[in-house]
Amino acid sequence: MLVVNPHIEMLSVNGVKPSKETIRNGTYPLNVYTYAVTLKSNKK
Repeated sequence: MLVVNPHIEMLSVNGVKPSKETIRNGTYPLNVYTYAVTLKSNKK
């Protein structure tokens, strides 16, 4: 998921701008998959 934040500047790499499409199709070369697991009982 690409989160847009006006305080963060998105950088082009090799002329490719990051977008949902370029990340999804692999043309944007910087990509990290992360997973988060939470417990229902943890309200924080």
